[in-house]
Amino acid sequence: MEQPIWWASPAPSPPTMTGCARPGKRQVTRLSKGAIMDITITISGEAGQGIQTLGSLVARALFDRGYYVVQDESYHSRIRGGLDATTIRASDVPHHAVQPLIDLFVPLASSVVPYHLAGNGHESEIGPSTRTLCDTKSGVDLPATTLVPSVERAKTLAGDARAANVFLFGAICRMLGIPLAAATAVARKELPAKILEKNLPVLEDGYAQPVTEAWSLPVRKLNHHLLANASQSIGAAAIVAGVKFYSGYPMSPGSGIMNYLAAHAEQYGIVVEQAEDEISAANMAVGASYAGVRQMVSTSGGGFALMVEALSLAGMTETPIVIVDAQRPAPATGLPTRTEQSDLWFVLHAGHGEFVRYLSAPRTAEDAFTLTLKAYELSSKYQIPAIILSDQQLADTRVTVPRWDLGEVHLDRHLAEPGSYQEPYERFALTPSGVSPRLVPLQTDWPVIVDSDEHDESGHLTEDLDIREHMVGKRLHRQQDLLSDMEEPIVLGNGPTLLVGWGSSFGALEELVLDHPTDLRLVHFNEVWPLRTKLLLAEMERARLVIAVEGNATAQFAQLIARETGKRIEHSVLRYDGRPLSAAYIEGKLHELEVI
Repeated sequence: MEQPIWWASPAPSPPTMTGCARPGKRQVTRLSKGAIMDITITISGEAGQGIQTLGSLVARALFDRGYYVVQDESYHSRIRGGLDATTIRASDVPHHAVQPLIDLFVPLASSVVPYHLAGNGHESEIGPSTRTLCDTKSGVDLPATTLVPSVERAKTLAGDARAANVFLFGAICRMLGIPLAAATAVARKELPAKILEKNLPVLEDGYAQPVTEAWSLPVRKLNHHLLANASQSIGAAAIVAGVKFYSGYPMSPGSGIMNYLAAHAEQYGIVVEQAEDEISAANMAVGASYAGVRQMVSTSGGGFALMVEALSLAGMTETPIVIVDAQRPAPATGLPTRTEQSDLWFVLHAGHGEFVRYLSAPRTAEDAFTLTLKAYELSSKYQIPAIILSDQQLADTRVTVPRWDLGEVHLDRHLAEPGSYQEPYERFALTPSGVSPRLVPLQTDWPVIVDSDEHDESGHLTEDLDIREHMVGKRLHRQQDLLSDMEEPIVLGNGPTLLVGWGSSFGALEELVLDHPTDLRLVHFNEVWPLRTKLLLAEMERARLVIAVEGNATAQFAQLIARETGKRIEHSVLRYDGRPLSAAYIEGKLHELEVI
C-alpha cells in the first residue's frame, strides 16, 4: 500500500506543473551531537502480522509530536512467515539512518527474538537497557519485559485479533508519554474509516494498561517538514519536472515510484504504463521522449539488465531519458527485499558502444528530490541518458526532511528556438559543443529524423566512415561540459583518517564522523559520473589513512577512483549482507583496523 507523505503544518501547495529542473542549492543538514532525546523502537514479527500498520502509527505519532523520524523497513520476500521488522528512530536532532541498539522492542512473535539477540551475526540489537513490550501469550522471555493482553482484549472489544496492534499502539504511546488525545488523533488519520470506531476502544484500553512511562516526549515545534522516502521524493520531483509518461514493470524496490506516480496520475495528467516487460518499458520511454514528452522509468538491477539495448538506442539517437535503478543484492534474483550498492560498475558501463551518461546517487530522501530535478535538467541539456542510483534503503526508509521549496524551481527543456538553427533542419548537426539543436515532431515543418544506425547530420543512415568518426566525436565531446556541471563532494570533519563514500551510506557516515570529528574526515559523493576528483585528491593527499566505505563486496567506487586518478584506496569497510550500513557497524570495523 502506498504510504502518504506526511506534511508538518502548514501544508504546502500542490507541486506546480510549471516548475522544473534547476532547484536552488540546498545545504546538507549538519547533525549536532548531544541530542536531548534519541530513541529507537523496533517492531518485529512474521509477515502478515500487521507490522507496517503498527509501525506507521508509531512513526506518525512521533512525527506529529515534532520529532525527527527515521523509519527503516526490513522484510523477507514472502507473504506469510519469515521475519519482518520496522525500526523507528526519533530524535530532537536530524538523522538520516537508524542505529541498531533498541530502546523499546515490540516482538509480535517469539520466533524473531533470536535474530535480534544475535544482531544478524554483527552487532547485538538488544542490550541491558532495552525495554520489551509484548502480548501475554507471546512466549517472549527477556529482561525488562512488560506483558499486556493485547490479543485477548482485541477479540473482546473489537471482535478481531488483528486489532491487537492498535492495543499495542496505545500501550506504546503510554510508555512514551504521549497523551491519549494525541494517540487518538493519529488513529483517526491513519486507520481506515470502516474499522476506526471499533478500534478506538481498543486503543483506549491499551493506553490504560499499567505500563511504566519510561520516556517523556513533549510537543516540539517542527513546521515546514515532511516524512518521505526516496521513492516518494523521486516521484514528487518527476511531477514537478513535468513528467507526463511513466513506463515500467514491477520490481522491488523500484516499484515504489510506480505506485506513487500511479496514485497521482489522474491529478497531474500522467499516463502510467505497466509494460509487459522492462524491454518494452525502456523503449516506450525513448519513444515518448522523441515525441517531446517528459518520461520516467524505474526498476532494479535485474530489470535494468533488460533495458540496456534501449539505453544504447537513446545514446545513438541522442534522446534524453531518465531511469531510476533502485539497487538490491544480486546477481540474479539475489535478495529481492534487501539493500546493496552493487550496480555502480554495471550501470556505468551498460550498453554497447561508447556514449555519455550522467549518474547520480542520492544521499537522502531530500537529496533524491533535488537530484531527480537535476537529472532532467542535464539529460535534456546534453541529450543523454540520466540514471539515478537509489537502493532499497533509500527507497523504503522514511525520513523527516525540510519541505521542498518549489519557488526556486523552473523548467528548461532545452529545445531549439525558431531561428537558432539552419534550414533545412538537421537533427544531428555538428556543433562545437557536440550538442545539436533539438526539436520534436510537429514543432517544425521540417521532419525530425532519427536512426538507430549510424547516421549523417540530417539523421539518415550512412556508411561513410569519415562521418562515423565525426559523429562518435560529437557524441563524446559533451562529457567535458557535463563534468563542469557536477558538484564537488562534501567534506565533514577534520581528522587524519579519511573515509570515502557515496550514495545512501551518507546517513551512517555523517553520524559517525560528527561523533569523531577530530579522528575522522569524510568525503562523500552524490554524483558519481562523470567524476570530479580535484577536491578528493587534495583530501587524500593530506590524510594519514584513506578508507572506502561501501555497501558492496568489491569496493566498486574505490575501483572507479583508482581508474580515474591512479590513486588506490588500500583499506575498505564493506557491507554486503543485505542490511544497510550503520554508524555502529562502521565504527566496529574501524576499531578492528585500530583507527578509533
